[in-house]
Amino acid sequence: MVPTLIMMALAQVTASTGATSEGRQEVADPMVIEISLGADVDLKGKPREAFDRQVVGKARAFPETDRFVCDQARVRMLTVKKLSENAKEVLLEASATMVTDWPLQDINLTIALLGPDGSVIGHRFWKDLTLGTWSRSYKPPKAEFRLTAEQWRDFFSNGNSPKLRITVDIQE
Repeated sequence: MVPTLIMMALAQVTASTGATSEGRQEVADPMVIEISLGADVDLKGKPREAFDRQVVGKARAFPETDRFVCDQARVRMLTVKKLSENAKEVLLEASATMVTDWPLQDINLTIALLGPDGSVIGHRFWKDLTLGTWSRSYKPPKAEFRLTAEQWRDFFSNGNSPKLRITVDIQE
């Protein structure tokens, strides 16, 4: 199957599928959401600086991800935090809070960091992650990305920015 790619930038999202009764857009499996770490505006229209200016230890939430659903599964919220930054390296953490309206649902999940050119810098994969109200073992998946300080600076040079890509693949 060809995944549906959803781009999130400047709090504007486009998708070619219909809306659900909750105002969410139904997306084909696998669902792919890309979130820019560049300057943008939040859902309330408040400007956000590019993530290279984010204070170490302060998380930034992206609730925009909750607007899309794939067979009842959705990313309730993506949270991104710069865990550390020094002259040599930057450590970034991305955490996806996943939910489903099914009592139990298994998904494969990938969180990837993409460079401004779209190349995959790093990724984390979870196989058969179980979601749902009957799931007792669910913890929000967290991915860490370690980058050199020079690479981090280059990502944000000339108005560029990296992206995070979340791929949700429903398992039968």
